[in-house]
Amino acid sequence: MTFRPAGITLFLVTVVFMFVSAEDCTSASDCGHGECCVANNQPIGKRGLMAAGTCRPLGQDGSSCYARYIHTPPTGMEYACPCGPGLVCKGSGTIVVPIGESGTCGHH
Repeated sequence: MTFRPAGITLFLVTVVFMFVSAEDCTSASDCGHGECCVANNQPIGKRGLMAAGTCRPLGQDGSSCYARYIHTPPTGMEYACPCGPGLVCKGSGTIVVPIGESGTCGHH
């Protein structure tokens, strides 16, 4: 396996940027326009959302989503942002337990 320094550097810069640029939140009201509050933990069994999240952008065309999130803009803390305005989450038929059906944001 060969490591390329430029590739590793780009990866590290991307990871650092993601953590530095994201805002902490407990609900969507803590986030900016076009963003939602995504939980820092994913559910395991009956465990619910923790009290901390990170502001993330609403889904764009081609973004992954969960079909259960049809409300835009979201109001609370989510497991993933719903699709942005004018887009819908088209289910893939794959169920992610206990969240629901995964999908892709696309036009009506």
